Amino acid sequence: MNGELKMTRATALIIQLALVTAQRIGEVAGIAKSELSIDGDSPVWIVPGARTKNGHSNRVALTPLAVKLIKNAIQLSNGNEHWLFPSFTDPKKEDRRSRAHKSLGAVSQRARD
Repeated sequence: MNGELKMTRATALIIQLALVTAQRIGEVAGIAKSELSIDGDSPVWIVPGARTKNGHSNRVALTPLAVKLIKNAIQLSNGNEHWLFPSFTDPKKEDRRSRAHKSLGAVSQRARD
């Protein structure tokens, strides 16, 4: 093995954004564009409680690197109005974290985060 992981650019962005924001892969993979406010001096991502493990909404301050990754993802989203990472098979749905987990070599998709 040459040490390189095979994955799509969108999957790589999901993983990078999860690392940069310290958020769960599933929360990042399911970002709705309406949750993001990236213009202005204080960019932020509001994760609704319905999508968090503890059920409470989460306000994530976005660093310049996180904003750059999000802008790259917006370009890759092919004009999808709702999802930052739309599903390849059904653009009306968000991406699934399983692809990111598989790319990282996760044995189980139920791995604790």
